[in-house]
Amino acid sequence: MQIRNRDRNECEVPVEDSAVLVQSSRRTMKEFGPQDVNQLLHRSFAMYLRVRNPSANLQRLMKYATAVVNSLHGQHSSSQDVVGQCVSLLSRLQEVLHEGTSTRALGIFRRRSQKSLEKEVDELWERVQAIKGDFHTLTNASQTKLPVAGSGIRRLISMLARGQGETRRAAVRKLAVLATDATTSRAIAGAGGIPILVSLLDENDNPSSQIHASRALANIALTDSGNLDSILYHGGLEKLCVLLFSSNSALQEQAARCIGNIADSFQGTMTKAWSQAIIGLVGMLNTSSWSKVQTVRAVTGLAKHPGLRGELVDCGAVKPLLQLSMSGCKVTSHLAVRAIAFLSIDEEHSIMLAKEGTVQVFLSILSRNFLHQRFKENLMCSLANIAALVRSSGTRSKTWEKGIWLLVRGCAEQSAVCRRNSVLALAHLSRRKSLQWAMTKSEAIPWLVELMVSDDLASVQRATIAVANIASSRKCASSAHLQIIESSGASVLSDMVKKEDSLCREQACRILARLSLRRQFHGKILSCGVVQALLDMLKDQRSTSPTCAGFAVCTLAALSRTTNGLDEIRRCGGTRALTRLGGGNIVCKRNRAIILTRLKDRSAS
Repeated sequence: MQIRNRDRNECEVPVEDSAVLVQSSRRTMKEFGPQDVNQLLHRSFAMYLRVRNPSANLQRLMKYATAVVNSLHGQHSSSQDVVGQCVSLLSRLQEVLHEGTSTRALGIFRRRSQKSLEKEVDELWERVQAIKGDFHTLTNASQTKLPVAGSGIRRLISMLARGQGETRRAAVRKLAVLATDATTSRAIAGAGGIPILVSLLDENDNPSSQIHASRALANIALTDSGNLDSILYHGGLEKLCVLLFSSNSALQEQAARCIGNIADSFQGTMTKAWSQAIIGLVGMLNTSSWSKVQTVRAVTGLAKHPGLRGELVDCGAVKPLLQLSMSGCKVTSHLAVRAIAFLSIDEEHSIMLAKEGTVQVFLSILSRNFLHQRFKENLMCSLANIAALVRSSGTRSKTWEKGIWLLVRGCAEQSAVCRRNSVLALAHLSRRKSLQWAMTKSEAIPWLVELMVSDDLASVQRATIAVANIASSRKCASSAHLQIIESSGASVLSDMVKKEDSLCREQACRILARLSLRRQFHGKILSCGVVQALLDMLKDQRSTSPTCAGFAVCTLAALSRTTNGLDEIRRCGGTRALTRLGGGNIVCKRNRAIILTRLKDRSAS
């Protein structure tokens, strides 16, 4: 079956062709070429969208997609374009399956359940991704029947500069494939191919050449970052920005992919052309394009640069990114969450994200099971940055209360980044009184105490701050103190007092001062050697802050109320250490005088 090579926006499939398309799906890859598969993909989905009964046609489309994936399996000589189109098709299927409230989605789910369809699409997605990873650059290069470097590259560039029509299109198509290799990419740039490829972007009457030229430049920018300056110098970015507003969706995707590759590795000064790129990409996010993977990837690359984050927010990128983060496409949702994680680094943007409902969306995503590790890390990073502004972000406490257990669960993740961001969010949220009780009910303290003995200093500091804030709360003091003692927190705090980090020591003394107010815990505290650790710290007055010394003296004063505590202080040389202790505020001086008086009375008796 021969199919003419037409633009996918012009594909029109009558209802009668559905049986022919399904029958064609049973053919193997050897019986038709990449262009046939490409057109069949576009026509199949166009058929699905045009026919009134989407349920039956979706079943045909699923069978067809399965047949194509089976045909691709093991065929390493197939074009990457074919695999890319399969990925786009399945991505669009996932978007349709997650529409939920639309009439089309309701028609789809009449005959089969949503879960079964989602499972089939996910399985196909994984298989296509695996097949895509198997394709190697040399396999594609062998299809061109030209050497990877040397005279063949120069001949192709000469065909670009002097050729016309089909000869020129064939040359740029082969260069796009060869540019996937770093060595060949440098050879193309060295032979003067970049200016010629950039000039092809202006040929509006030849969209095929524009698509392959954009693809070639994208591969060159991806494989060798040293070519970025040449692409920008010859005006490649400005011309790619113009292509973002094209009516040809395939051309838009390749332009977005090229801009994304440039933005990923670009380290220079941001120009006005990047602002134009932001406008075009955000506009593509708000439209129903065939596939938004490359668009979101480009936006993520732009969000890495601090100077462009404000323009992304001002152009309205937050709302479409949040919508895409909840989409059924795993790649698109991951990239959208990553872009939001970059935007949340700045304080003003974090406030904007909180007002747009980012916390609710991300907490709902975190409640799902079997999320990718990098996906969780980006989610936790965004939540931690927004939680840092918990008092000014405008997010209600009830919203955070529902997700405290998710943050607590993040403290047990294997990823150090995930644990660090989880405990950072809990440390920020523990400043709000209404959330301290929620953390106590979620049993966050045992996990935080476990992190206090980890090797990651940042996690230790944040965990200690969170426990100190919860232990200082009057509403949940009894429950919090009991959880600290039961999770061997007294011995952990005793070891932390001996550390050189001033922040950890100060917060540990703060927690001990609260625990020592309850006499039922004195036995546990004394058995862990807390008194000796506190007195050793007070002897080193140069490295001990007045605040830390005040908490330490307060703890000793509370322990001296019992005979065992007073004897332990005396045995560890507390009289000499407290007598030499100078400075401190009024409370510290008063507690020191109380301890010395009690020690004197004990000696007299």
